[in-house]
Order: sequence, then C-alpha cells, then structure tokens
Amino acid sequence: MKIGIPKEIRPGERRVAATPETVSRLQKLGFEVLVESQAGAGASFGDADYTAIGASIAPGAQSLWDQAEIVLKVQPPEQNLELGVHEAELLREGSTLVSFIWPGKNGELVERLAARRATVLAMDQVPRITRAQKMDALSSMANIAGYRAVIEAASFIRPVFSTGQNDRRGQGPARQSAGHRRGRGRARGHWRRARAGRDRARLRHARRGSRTNPEHGRGVLGSDHQGRWHRLGRLREDHEPRVHRERRWRSLVRQAKDVDIIITTALVPGKAAPVLITEEMVSSMRQGR
Repeated sequence: MKIGIPKEIRPGERRVAATPETVSRLQKLGFEVLVESQAGAGASFGDADYTAIGASIAPGAQSLWDQAEIVLKVQPPEQNLELGVHEAELLREGSTLVSFIWPGKNGELVERLAARRATVLAMDQVPRITRAQKMDALSSMANIAGYRAVIEAASFIRPVFSTGQNDRRGQGPARQSAGHRRGRGRARGHWRRARAGRDRARLRHARRGSRTNPEHGRGVLGSDHQGRWHRLGRLREDHEPRVHRERRWRSLVRQAKDVDIIITTALVPGKAAPVLITEEMVSSMRQGR
C-alpha cells in the first residue's frame, strides 16, 4: 500500500506530514512512501533526505495524489490554485486521508470527501484520553506553540534578563510570566504564575515551580447533554457559574498589571476562542511588556 505525503499549499505553512524519521517507521511497517518534491523544504528536509531512506519522490501534486492510496496531510484539503482544482477532488475515490479536518466548521469539505467515498481520520477529533495519547496531535502542536511563545516574548520584551543576573552591582530582577507554558519559562529563569481551576492542575503547577492563584477555588460543577452532574475538567463558559467568571476576571485584571509576559491557551474546538485578555488589560500592563 502506498502512502503519499503532499506539499502543504496553505500560505505560511512550513510543516510536513511526515519527516524522514517517520517515513522510515512507515516503511518498516510495510508501506511504500511517496513524497511530493520539496514537501519538506519548509521544515528543512530536502528531497535527498527522503530518498536516502528509500522514499520515492513525486515530481508534482497531481502525480502524488494519483498514486497514493493513503494521504497524510497537516492542513485540511483546500483549493489548489496552481492546478485549479480542490485537493479533495485530487483524492483517489475510496482512498484514505489522515489530516486535521475540523469538521464542525468545514461542512462543505466533509461533503466533498464523502462524495469521494473517502475514509477520513480527523486528527483534531481523536479523543484526548490516555489510550490515544500517542495520537494527540493537538497537544503536541500546542506544546510547540507554547515553547515558541515564550522564546519570542522573551526576545521582544524591553531589556530585562530572563534570569536574575549577579554582578558587582548586585542582582538584577527576573521576568515574571503568567500563562500555561511553564517548562520553557522555568528553564529561562522566569517566575511563573498559573491560573488553575482544578485541584490536580494546581498540584501539577506547584510541582513545576509555578505560583497558582488559590482564589479560583475548586473545580466547577456542570452537566453533560444527558443532564448528569459532574465536576468539569475544564472551565466551560456555558456552565461556569457567574460568581466564578467574575472572580476569574478580577484575578486576570490584577495579574495583567503585575506580570511581564502573558501566554494564553484558550482554544475551544469548533468554537470561537473565549476572550481572556481585553484591550484595557493590555493597556494596564507596564511599559515595554
């Protein structure tokens, strides 16, 4: 069976669905791997890196989609302006696609794929449970985004050392970071502050050296679609009691005035992300933050 790795056509997308290392693993499982020419260029993988491990190189998108029985992608299929055709139409009828799909907001794409009688695995819909951790592409991408957020924030903030520096004049102050990505901030010497709504999350933050805010209280009770009450693992806007929302906002307003860096990770699959940091809160931050 032949697996195809096309070049991503979304402007600004530098990722590739399979690196030479993962292609090697697929080959050990008995698959033949076909990679579109320059598919890995944005991620610093040349065609020679793939051919060195035995992968075949397709000269163009049309050639790859025509041959592949399974297609691995990063971005959902979209209109290929160069070929003048939608990528879903390039997919062989009855073949398999593994990609981010976001079916909740891409209904037309789902219909196109259904018309091709394709078997589709939407990586964004994989349950975030222990048994599926190795397939949790959402968490892995969020982790990379958080890593980059800390690095870029540290480079743009006004001149302040990440770690407290000692010299003959004494010790300089360290930056303070508020947000979710604790590991990289800790490695750079930042003081970490984290907002945790769950007891388990608070303990995890504390073990990693973050200061958690105790005023958020214990987890919030909510109901599922069948009316059963349970303790919510994450705060949900539609079920969160008003008193908790107001307490959360007051805390965020105070934090914004005091910290140097704020990193938020408030994505909600299939919905618009909730607004956590307002324009007024940004204006209240100290100069250079």
